Amino acid sequence: MNTTCSRGHVFKKTNARPTCPICWPGRYARKNVYALRAELWIYPGSVAAWHFITVPKKAGTEIRERFGAKARGWRSLPVAVTVGKTRWKTSIFPDSKAGSYLLPVKAAVRKKEKMMEGKIVKFTLEILA
Repeated sequence: MNTTCSRGHVFKKTNARPTCPICWPGRYARKNVYALRAELWIYPGSVAAWHFITVPKKAGTEIRERFGAKARGWRSLPVAVTVGKTRWKTSIFPDSKAGSYLLPVKAAVRKKEKMMEGKIVKFTLEILA
């Protein structure tokens, strides 16, 4: 039986899941979505201003263990990213130096969300692999 929460989210109500899994994610959270915080930085020594966020190592390790076998070219993984009100699709790329993944952040997103180098960014990473 489907039900709707006060915010309009539709979900299947069961005894094991009495509340909305979107409003109250806790143990009901989807296993391929990560809510993270990390610093925005510029790739050093590059003529172009490539901006990245390094996925925190703990999350990167879990992502590699769970989804690494589904990697595409350059061992990248397709993702959907949400920062503030902005959502876009891209890929994360493994970074052996950091032992995690790099998330490229395009200029349109940085401008819209007022992101600057050195700023700690809250973002949601959904693995699409």
